[in-house]
Formats: sequence, structure tokens, C-alpha cells
Amino acid sequence: FEEPMPIPGSFPQAEENQEFNYDFMSTFREERADPEQPWTEGESPDGKGEFGYRPDQPGGGPPDLAAVIEEMHNAVN
Repeated sequence: FEEPMPIPGSFPQAEENQEFNYDFMSTFREERADPEQPWTEGESPDGKGEFGYRPDQPGGGPPDLAAVIEEMHNAVN
């Protein structure tokens, strides 16, 4: 540990992915309208961005998983 590990307080903001910094992401499966609350709209307290709302789910749909290898799983008793 010669160099300090980057943590939120010390990681350079210029290297951050700024796209989602102030967005509230819905965790509902179905799309829902913006609840229009303080955490989804308006200026952020630090004055560096605007809060937003993202109703869409991250990811690319259901995962494409390989078949289960039976020998690698134990039976549940």
C-alpha cells in the first residue's frame, strides 16, 4: 500500500464518470413517473449539478447464463 487507495473524498473529480452523479435511479421493475421530490429535481446542495430522475433499469436485460454443471452443486437436505 504505497499509494493511497482512491475513495470518494480523494478520487479526482476530473476522472469520475459524471453522467449519474446527481440522478436518482428507480428500482421498480416497471417504469414509473418522476415522483417530483427534492432528490429528483432541482439544484444539488453542493451547487455542482442538478438532480434528475431515471425511471429505466440499468443493464441489458436478462442475463445469458451457461447451463448448470450438476457436479458443481450440492443437494439441499
